[in-house]
Amino acid sequence: MPSVIVVVGYAISFYLLTLVLRSLPVGITYAIWAGMGIFLIAVIGGLLQGSAGSPRGRRHDTDHRRRRRLAGILEDSRGVIGR
Repeated sequence: MPSVIVVVGYAISFYLLTLVLRSLPVGITYAIWAGMGIFLIAVIGGLLQGSAGSPRGRRHDTDHRRRRRLAGILEDSRGVIGR
């Protein structure tokens, strides 16, 4: 059942992406798509797994591990921005 939910979610996402591409250039659309993906994965990981910068993560991770995760998120964001 979870696989079906994922496939339906992807189908809806790509349909909405095609609608957005009718009015925005591909570069801007990609930057928004990738940026939101990084942000949402970081938030979901923080809430569900207690990782990155979430308050729950402070109990389970050392400061060094949390800093490395946050640095990875920032590096991914820099790659999307292109700087």
